[in-house]
Amino acid sequence: HLTLASIEQTIAVFLLKRVVEIQPCNLRANFELAEKYASLGDRERAQAILRMMLNMKPYRETEYGIMNEYINGVFTGELQQEDYLSKAIKMLKKLNAKLR
Repeated sequence: HLTLASIEQTIAVFLLKRVVEIQPCNLRANFELAEKYASLGDRERAQAILRMMLNMKPYRETEYGIMNEYINGVFTGELQQEDYLSKAIKMLKKLNAKLR
């Protein structure tokens, strides 16, 4: 089952990277990608994403009406910006502590 878990992690990283390519300021996808990298032991890459998130203006859909704006705000993390930034800071502290 470890191999299956590893394959699933690899697929998740691939898919999250695609989301971030299309929507670079998607807080949710960036945070989940950082989590995956951290769980795979790639702390440096996880830290780089988390630091980038702290200076990121989240993606906001404005072209398709209020309902799509709300739905996209949920999916991109724009409506939970403070929560994702707080999580990013906590994870950065945790990753930095492991390096010492």
